[in-house]
Amino acid sequence: MTADIVRLLPADEQDLLKYYVEGTSPPDDVDAFYDALEVPNDATPPRLAIAVAQILLHHVQGALPQWASVTGDKVSLNRKEHKRHKDARLVFNPQLICTINWADSGPGFSWPESYHVTYLPGFDKFVTTASRDGPDAWGCSDHAIGVADGSLSPVEAAKEVIVEFWHSQVSAWEQCRWAYLFSEGLIDKQIANAWAAAVIVLIMLPPRGPPCPYPAQQSSSPCPATAAAAPLPHPTVRASRRRAPHWSSR
Repeated sequence: MTADIVRLLPADEQDLLKYYVEGTSPPDDVDAFYDALEVPNDATPPRLAIAVAQILLHHVQGALPQWASVTGDKVSLNRKEHKRHKDARLVFNPQLICTINWADSGPGFSWPESYHVTYLPGFDKFVTTASRDGPDAWGCSDHAIGVADGSLSPVEAAKEVIVEFWHSQVSAWEQCRWAYLFSEGLIDKQIANAWAAAVIVLIMLPPRGPPCPYPAQQSSSPCPATAAAAPLPHPTVRASRRRAPHWSSR
């Protein structure tokens, strides 16, 4: 008797997840797969981080931040739908941590960013992603921002990555504190503010080396971006519009 074996996660997607959680560089020929997924090649984060976010967040795209404008009877959406491999069948379970607003730069011009944490079965790792309402700031709407061990709780894993993500932006371009919380997920306003306060503690610590503009895949692993290049540029569009307070514990 023969049996058809259905692969739920295509090999190309599995390879990308493996490269990301292990902090290794993909081979040059992976660019063809990036192109097939329409991963932007001129964004601030690496294409690998963007592709990983597309894979993990694909089926919850409708719940991610979105900005729209209306001109007459025409509605224009800033966030575009992204793709996965055509044979992908495995649906991941990203859990919303919270959605912050970096600032309000005018009526209808908020800068939301939501964070999700996703457990990767088979790797025993959590990946945290950041999502915005369009590509204005980073050149992409979504990207993975770090990995934590699967032995942690989802909230502990997300905290480890998100606090470092915020701190890395302070180190790289003196980013101001986010303004307020748009929505709660696994954490509430009190905890979100406590995480923001943790950034202050990191700022006060003596430097341990060059600032890491893009969080390492794991806290125990070196950051590929730090080793390869100078700090990432400040997202120029957001810089010209944002009016946010300085970091404080609130």
